Amino acid sequence: MIKNTSCAVYIATCDRYSDLWPGFFHCWNRYWPDCPFEVYLGANEKSWPGADVTTLSSPPDSAWSEQVARQLETLSYEYVLCILDDFYLRARVCTSRIMDLLQYLKAADGAMLRLLPRPPPQIRSRSSPSVGECLPNTPYRICTQAAIWRRRDLISLLQDKESIWEFEANGQARADATGKRFFSVYNAALPYQGMIFHHVVEKGEWIPSEYWWCRRRGIPCERSKRKLLSFKDFSILLLAEFLNWFLTIIAGGHAHSLRVRIKAVIPQIALRTYQRMRKYSPVKRPTLPDSH
Repeated sequence: MIKNTSCAVYIATCDRYSDLWPGFFHCWNRYWPDCPFEVYLGANEKSWPGADVTTLSSPPDSAWSEQVARQLETLSYEYVLCILDDFYLRARVCTSRIMDLLQYLKAADGAMLRLLPRPPPQIRSRSSPSVGECLPNTPYRICTQAAIWRRRDLISLLQDKESIWEFEANGQARADATGKRFFSVYNAALPYQGMIFHHVVEKGEWIPSEYWWCRRRGIPCERSKRKLLSFKDFSILLLAEFLNWFLTIIAGGHAHSLRVRIKAVIPQIALRTYQRMRKYSPVKRPTLPDSH
């Protein structure tokens, strides 16, 4: 197969998550055997033995943003399809759709096109109804969900000493300041969204439902190197995902803004309720005199 020369796949990972690589590539090869892009694995000292994957190494003691920037600088492609190591594909990838999205991003002169609507965009495109634009000042306008990036634009947004979570939080203002355009699909183009979760690991631990999903389908998963989330943490995560799904249904691309408002209101309601309860003093009934 002749590989595309304008775009490559870049898998952001590190050696601490190397136990996830067998499962990731098992799903990758099963569900995207005709991937038209060269595949690069961003790691530290370890590498993947597959001949069709090139490992990009960087020191393990540097921050996430520094590792990604250093690895992307070694590439010469104009675009990169970035994906994380715990996003396991769940269904066959439509290669023609990915190529159409790449062409859309080029034609729109955009910086990024997210391949999973988490969150959805705000304005639907007239030329391609399956794509929408993510407006400035909207939460998660940039994030680390799988996306096609113009490589230079992504590098310019990375700042030294930032973790992956700090990049998502702090990169919003930097993205808005560039004046670049950011897009997202309305329906997943890279199918790694499961029945509930889109990833298999949370806080460095296996999500129980995703671990058993891997086991049932014969996907390699190492329990000895990574424990399962506790029942409490799994329950909280499950509730958060349900609320996110519900808010997305009723608010679409404005779901995150609504979620932020709800979080701001709940503590105030709880405080007022607590204060009312503290002021409440039940009326004491008079005691009856002893009849003896």
